Amino acid sequence: MPLYNKVNMKDLLSEGLYLLVLEKPFEKITVKQICDKTGVIRGTFYNHFMDKYDALEYLTNRLMTEDFETDQSLSPTEMSRRFAMNMLMAIYDKQEFFKHAFTITGQNSFESMLEDIFTRMYNSIFEHFDVDFSKTPVTKEYLSHYLASASIFVCRDWVKTNYKQTPEEVFEIFQFLCSYNLKDFVYENAKNDN
Repeated sequence: MPLYNKVNMKDLLSEGLYLLVLEKPFEKITVKQICDKTGVIRGTFYNHFMDKYDALEYLTNRLMTEDFETDQSLSPTEMSRRFAMNMLMAIYDKQEFFKHAFTITGQNSFESMLEDIFTRMYNSIFEHFDVDFSKTPVTKEYLSHYLASASIFVCRDWVKTNYKQTPEEVFEIFQFLCSYNLKDFVYENAKNDN
């Protein structure tokens, strides 16, 4: 086996975990199995990750962001669109992994892990564009958590329905949910004028 630097070793270990998630339920996967899959010793694993949940978070973050590059010339709208489409394409391209991952529940649930990942991503978009929250009733963190929760809801539903929509259709759903407020939606679509 070639020598790996720290980042590549993390990638190698997370790739081993990825393959194991496709083979068996996550709760049955052990650190030893990850090490056996990748041909490294347990000490090497613990030099890079605290536990298998830490490795799963790294893997998920890697899958969802590896093809996403920020472009200084993009508008906030275009940056957000590319960010969302990148996430959706990752989930679509790795369907089996995400089907298995969404079954991880409990204290270290996959959804809570995704919420952390999505929240950090939304925070980074707001920071990248230096969004001023001083005149809003919410903080950057509050809005990031809200958007992360909405993202998870849409993604979980998409996975549960076996990817019946294309990533573009799911993006349209998410965009609709984020761009309408309840009052405007009811006003524009009410059949009864009362």
